[in-house]
Amino acid sequence: MDKINNINGVVNILRQKISERSAVDSKKKVSTKTNDVKIHKTEPIKQDDLIKSIQSRLSKTNKDADNHREVVMSIIAESIITWEFGENILNDPGFSVLLNNVLDSYNTEPIISQKLNNIIDRLG
Repeated sequence: MDKINNINGVVNILRQKISERSAVDSKKKVSTKTNDVKIHKTEPIKQDDLIKSIQSRLSKTNKDADNHREVVMSIIAESIITWEFGENILNDPGFSVLLNNVLDSYNTEPIISQKLNNIIDRLG
């Protein structure tokens, strides 16, 4: 399986998780101040550019660090989420919760873990 098919699989799972979270969140009353967030329109990047960006960020990590795997997982998750939903999602007050939920899914769901491990192995 190539790098892009692995990323597409993870993106599909992310969409499902975000959809599930949105369904739960829509039942709660959430109030955020959107006027405090500066929105910058960004052009979507191509999958090849996403892969290069992830590889570049991964090359700057300390491979000897005890938490290297977690850092790599976080970089990949953040990169895929921002690629899929745009960089403005980084400004969303719930982004860190979303990212943590995605990382928890990586750790607890075997199919997601396997796909992520394949991506990590291929991207180096």
